[in-house]
Amino acid sequence: MNSQPKVTVVIPNYNHEAYIVERIDSVLSQSYDHFEVFILDDCSTDNSLALIEKYESHPKVKDILVNPVNSGSLFKQWSKAINLASGDYLWIAESDDVAHKDFLQTTVEAIEKHPKSGLVFTDSIIIDEQGNYGNKVSETHKHLIAMNKAETTNIPSKSKVFEYLISNIIIWNASAVLFRTEIIKNINVEMLSTLNNAGDLYSYLNIALTNDMVYVNAPLNYFRQHDQNTTQNNIKSGALYKDRIRIISNLFTELLPLDNAKWHLQVFLSRHFITAIDHGLYSDASQIIKLYLDYNLINTSTFNSLSRYIWWSKQIKFVPHRYRNKVKKELVNSIEQ
Repeated sequence: MNSQPKVTVVIPNYNHEAYIVERIDSVLSQSYDHFEVFILDDCSTDNSLALIEKYESHPKVKDILVNPVNSGSLFKQWSKAINLASGDYLWIAESDDVAHKDFLQTTVEAIEKHPKSGLVFTDSIIIDEQGNYGNKVSETHKHLIAMNKAETTNIPSKSKVFEYLISNIIIWNASAVLFRTEIIKNINVEMLSTLNNAGDLYSYLNIALTNDMVYVNAPLNYFRQHDQNTTQNNIKSGALYKDRIRIISNLFTELLPLDNAKWHLQVFLSRHFITAIDHGLYSDASQIIKLYLDYNLINTSTFNSLSRYIWWSKQIKFVPHRYRNKVKKELVNSIEQ
C-alpha cells in the first residue's frame, strides 16, 4: 500500500503529434511514483492517436479516452479531467508542453506543506517548436520577480486576486499547476465547459477566492509556444475577450467584496469594452454594463453612452475614431481615483 498522496494526471490532446510523445514520456518518467494517467484525445485528425495507443499497456496509463467527434473546446476536456480525478491531486498536463522529472515530487511536497492551498504552480521556461529554451517566466513577470528570493511563496485566499489573476495573470501555463482535487471539484464544470480560452483563469479565480495558492520558485515546467497556440488564435478571433467578460460577470458578486474591487473592475471595463465591441460581442458587452450599472460601478449617463456606442457599432462597420476616443475617455474618467 503506497502511503504517498495519489496524483491523477490527465493529458488532453488534439492534433499535437509533433509533441505528444515527448509530453507523455516526461509524465511517465517523473521521479514521484504514485500517480495514474488518463490520456484524452479530442478526435485528432493527425497521427496523434496512433502514437498515444503505443502507451496503452503502460502500467501507469489507466485509460485512453477518444472522443468520436471533436468537442470544440479544450475546457470540455478539462471538465472530463475533473470528473475523472480520483487522486488527492490533479495535474492537467497539456499535450504540447513538457515537464521536468521532479515536477510532481516538488509540487506535491509544496502543496502538502500548505493544507489551506487549492493549487500550487511552478516557474516555467518558454520553449519553441523545436524545444529550444527561451526565458523563464519569472525573468519577465513583475510579480514573480518580486518572489524570486524565496523557494516557495504562499498567496492567501482573496488576496491579490485582481493583481495576480485579472490585471496581470501570474500563471502563464496550466501545465505548471497542480490542483487539490477536492477543491477543483467544487468548480462549476458546466460553466467551465462553455469557455473556449479562459477556462484555466476561471478555475484559478474560483480557487483563489476560497483557498490559498502556492508558488514554487523553480522552473519545472516547459511552456511551448508555437504557431498553433490556442491562446493566440483566440485573441485574434475575440474568443478570449468573450470568455473574460463572461467570467467576470459570473464571479461578480464574489469579487465585489475584495479590497479595491470597484477600482479594479472599472479598470477591467475600460480595457475590455471597446475591444469586445470590435469583435462583435454586443450581447456580452450589454450584459456586463448592465451589471456595472446595477452595482453602481458606472452611472446612468455612462451606461447610456456605452449603450449608444453598442447600438451604433451594430449599424455601421467602422465606428469613427473620434467617437471611439470619446467613449474610451469616458470609460477612463469613470474610474474612481
